[in-house]
Amino acid sequence: MIRVGKMSWREISAMLGSCCSSMLFGLSFMFTKRIVGTVPAFSLLSWRFLMGAVAMSLCALLGVVHIDYKTKKPWPLLRMTLYLPAAYFIFETYGIELTSASESGTIIACIPIFTVLASALFLHEMPSKFQVGGVLLSTVGIVIITLLKGTSPTFNPLGYVLLFGAVFSDVIYFIHNRQLTAYTPVEKTYFMCLTGAVFFTVCALVYNGVHGTVTEYLTLPFTSGSFLTSCLYLGIGCTTLAFLLTNRSVTIIGPTRTSAFSGLTTVISVVSGVVFLHESFSLLQGLATALVLARVMQGFGAAAVTSVNTTLIRIIYPKAQLGRGMGINATVVAVSSVAGPTLAAGILSVAEWPWLFAVNIPIGLVALWLSRRFLPDNPVRVSARRFDWRDAVMNALTFGLLMASVEGFSHGLDPRLLTLGIAALLIVGFFFIRSQL
Repeated sequence: MIRVGKMSWREISAMLGSCCSSMLFGLSFMFTKRIVGTVPAFSLLSWRFLMGAVAMSLCALLGVVHIDYKTKKPWPLLRMTLYLPAAYFIFETYGIELTSASESGTIIACIPIFTVLASALFLHEMPSKFQVGGVLLSTVGIVIITLLKGTSPTFNPLGYVLLFGAVFSDVIYFIHNRQLTAYTPVEKTYFMCLTGAVFFTVCALVYNGVHGTVTEYLTLPFTSGSFLTSCLYLGIGCTTLAFLLTNRSVTIIGPTRTSAFSGLTTVISVVSGVVFLHESFSLLQGLATALVLARVMQGFGAAAVTSVNTTLIRIIYPKAQLGRGMGINATVVAVSSVAGPTLAAGILSVAEWPWLFAVNIPIGLVALWLSRRFLPDNPVRVSARRFDWRDAVMNALTFGLLMASVEGFSHGLDPRLLTLGIAALLIVGFFFIRSQL
């Protein structure tokens, strides 16, 4: 095998392919924006994947690509395609609809970070320090670029949940893609096109059937030139070519290095928006969005700390004094909830509002030192027992969807989105409860 330095030409070609796929995906935002306000999202996704499936089918019939589903059954690929394209595009579409461009772009830019973590946990592919530094640096750069593009923050929790759902769907797709070594990139891409075409066409028929617009949906490519050109680019350029390049890159260089190039997507989308769509930049609005999202991440951290409180109490207190420990913990939580607004008012009376956030830094550092100094090690370590990621994800989705549905109902969310959330809650909750019996 020909090598250049420490890399083979095959690896170099995979990295170049990942760059090209990211650029193709970046331009897709411009084509999507041309029609996203005039047609339903499911109609666009349906025709996009139909055109991609038709293009790949023609290539297979003409012998341009080789697909073997006779000796290799395609059903193991179904698990991968449930996350991308199915789950990812639903989460992303409605998440973007409920949030601003800066918020959605910033959250989606976190995909490389979570991909690095997931690759280390599930694939045991430990990234080098150079790779970690590169991913973090590119992610920070993408966040800054996206925020400069910014719009006013929406403060929409459901939108944030949906966007993080898109992030995790993409990460899980990368992991499954890497594990499916028996299939070629062409076979993976073709099955993704077929699955997306079937799934989103069913969704589009149901949606347009409810709204009485089935005829308009079926004739869209023949009555709208802009819709046809956009779908041709999205279907052939992105769904077929870009996914094919991505699948090949994941197969050769792995998820970590492949996702590291995803930053180009945001760069190309911002540049194309400014050059072709004459979009403006807003630094102040971008910084406001960064502040909101920083508070969201702080909330994730607080939730993670809170979730282990009961376990720590069980470890620290002897069984006879367990009730006392629970009572003390409940008292501290209650007092903190009551004292919080008063302390915040006191801080604002002597300092500017940024100190409401900055005050957490010294307190957090002290708490971290005290925890490392005094909290005991976990005495229960069963080597034969592994953390059940499936149950953990279903647990988070069940309670997350429950709270999001209640919040959405109380704030007058669109009934269609509310119905979708409740349906997802019932489905995920059913399987979660069954797994616990």
